[in-house]
Amino acid sequence: MSPTLLQDPVISSIAKIYNRTEAQIILRWIHQLGVASNPRSMNETHMKENLDIFANPFIINDSDMMRIANLAQDTCDVDPDWYECVGNGNLP
Repeated sequence: MSPTLLQDPVISSIAKIYNRTEAQIILRWIHQLGVASNPRSMNETHMKENLDIFANPFIINDSDMMRIANLAQDTCDVDPDWYECVGNGNLP
């Protein structure tokens, strides 16, 4: 099994280059791809770090974007019991 993205050595090395956290690199990568994200945190420091990619924007260069895109991808099965239901609670 691959390390989590927050622990991945490639992400860590890119974070050092840009002087950012691993989470900020991942969020910026997602944003640069034009994909909406919904990061969650109960930690005030992490919330501020998440918002900082917009308050103090930076651009990940094309080479580093590709390094992230080429990381091994773990997959998992979806567990419908993990998700909260809205409405009557019945899944389609």
